[in-house]
Amino acid sequence: MNKNTRQIAIPFISVILGIILGAIIMWIFGYDALWGYEELFKTAFGSIKNVGEIFRTMGPLILIALGFAVASRAGFFNVGLPGQALAGWIAAVWFALSFPDIPRILMIPLTVLVAAIAGGLIGLIPGLLRAFLGTSEVIVTIMMNYIVLFAGNEIIRNFPKKFMVDSESSITVGANASYRLGFLTELTKSRMNIGIFIALIAVAVIWFIIKKTTLGFEIRSVGLNPNASDYAGMSAKRTIILSMVISGALCGIGGAVEGIGTFQNVYVQAGSLAVGFNGMAVALLASNSPIGIVFAAFLLGTLQTGAPGMTTATIPPELVNIVTASIIFFVSAHYIIEKYIKPKKTNERSRVRMNTVAILTILVSNMLVYAAPLIFTSIGGAYSEHAGVVNVGLEGIMVMGAFTGVVFNLTFASSLGGMTIWLSLLAGGLVGLIFSAIHAVATINFRADHVVSGTVLNLLAPALAVFLVKAIYGKGQTNNIDLSFGKFDFPFLSDIPVIGDIFFKNTSLMGYVAIGFSFVAWFIMFKTKFGLRLRSVGEHPQAADTLGINVYLMRYYGVLISGFLGGVGGALYAQSASVNFSATTIVGPGFIALAAMIFGKWSPIGAMLSSLFFGLSQALAVVSTQIPFLAHIPGVYLRIAPYVLTIIVLAAFFGKSVAPKADGVNYIKSK
Repeated sequence: MNKNTRQIAIPFISVILGIILGAIIMWIFGYDALWGYEELFKTAFGSIKNVGEIFRTMGPLILIALGFAVASRAGFFNVGLPGQALAGWIAAVWFALSFPDIPRILMIPLTVLVAAIAGGLIGLIPGLLRAFLGTSEVIVTIMMNYIVLFAGNEIIRNFPKKFMVDSESSITVGANASYRLGFLTELTKSRMNIGIFIALIAVAVIWFIIKKTTLGFEIRSVGLNPNASDYAGMSAKRTIILSMVISGALCGIGGAVEGIGTFQNVYVQAGSLAVGFNGMAVALLASNSPIGIVFAAFLLGTLQTGAPGMTTATIPPELVNIVTASIIFFVSAHYIIEKYIKPKKTNERSRVRMNTVAILTILVSNMLVYAAPLIFTSIGGAYSEHAGVVNVGLEGIMVMGAFTGVVFNLTFASSLGGMTIWLSLLAGGLVGLIFSAIHAVATINFRADHVVSGTVLNLLAPALAVFLVKAIYGKGQTNNIDLSFGKFDFPFLSDIPVIGDIFFKNTSLMGYVAIGFSFVAWFIMFKTKFGLRLRSVGEHPQAADTLGINVYLMRYYGVLISGFLGGVGGALYAQSASVNFSATTIVGPGFIALAAMIFGKWSPIGAMLSSLFFGLSQALAVVSTQIPFLAHIPGVYLRIAPYVLTIIVLAAFFGKSVAPKADGVNYIKSK
């Protein structure tokens, strides 16, 4: 089978295998999978309205996926899609409301242009930092998502009053700015709009640029080998910046299509835009092919539109997300498929007067609460990456750990008493370990792309956890727990004047446990034979293999350790910073832990210090209204500050973050 045929066959077979795996999961839980799929497709294609909704969904998905694909072709993992899309959405609506009298023939292209500029500017920042300082685009784009989210919400709240319906939502844009066309609305009775046509034009343009222009050749060359590109006379820095600007601009247009085309206004967002991460899923499914993105978007649009129909078969619609994640998994682990189709070998305001000690006491206590889960999870990530396996699935692992910890707590609190919360951490860790085994098998045995496999975990975990919660409790969240990790007074130490009040009274015990654990983890990693072997397979796996070290086994150890610690972190977060489990319990801390790991230079102690920094920033935002000198500062600035500071510090003092040499590189044992 030739290369072109394989490129078509692998996604097609992956879709089939994903649907089969979804059916198996349905049957395991006693659902009629055939009936479920029948209702899904009947709903998706059973009316002209739903067909229109499929095409409505495709528009922003295609544009955002194209943005991800351009960055990927240049060798960068752009995690900032939600932030870039939100920037484009806000800017386009603001422009439409600010200049309501512009003729429609000019208004539509101008809103697209404004959205592209806004998204491009957000993409420019990580591009500049990567090009000139070697700063990791992953950590910068993660930070930018939060900066845009919090700043964007504040901008919306401060729109002129004549633009607002209430404090959280704007009025709809005028008919001259709407992306909906009368004949399409009349024909389909849906929200289908010109976004799909804008997206198809973008597909053609990006395909032409990538395949037929000098810029496209330079983007692909830099993605394959930036040093060789520089040697050949290409400007790698210029190409890096341009690719990130183009990526951000496409995402910005996608955000405008989602906002003006679907909702026709803008409103305060509770979290990062789901369409951003869905666009990433589309690009991964299409292996970053512009043409393939159209078909992948159609598939995802069909699944999303038809999902509500599964309730007719008494099947929770969340299972559709499991099917989607399964499909992407099989695409990433294409080695499994290639093995059997025999291809050619290819080598995230009140004021109270208080003294300084009381202020510090509140800050330290809350800092430790938020930092402890990040410490465990980021150290787990460091172990995985020192073994040579990139684990961006920490968020998904934390979700499964949080779900398990809360369910265990609710189930056994009456019989186990005070031991329940401690055993729930163990249970969360074990489930995290088992869940991370998916990543281990995919990357180590099936040689799947590490980032794609980790993304699958992040897509799969929330859908699976919410599905199980609904199956167990009959609603979208668990009951509230009675036993949790509350505040603790250290005997004797809490009696020390000043220091005892600040650090050892009414504080988080698990925060200190996590800090102590970071030193143990550092000792194991850098002062034991096990740690030496683990690091050796992440630096020079061939040399380690020559010395008799089992590279595959050590990599399994690294991933499974990260799974266990991530599960512990999730269980701890759900029982200290929350009181139950729902779809919004774990939204972002896994990505923050990933950032803390990189910020901490892949060292357990460095990860711990970075986690304390992020924990402190979270504590400042949470308790700012109780601190006199912070109470007058708008909360949005305090929430954004840590992410801005992270980028500044990373760029100014750390420069290029150097991961283990073989991190993310699949190892093939020589015969």
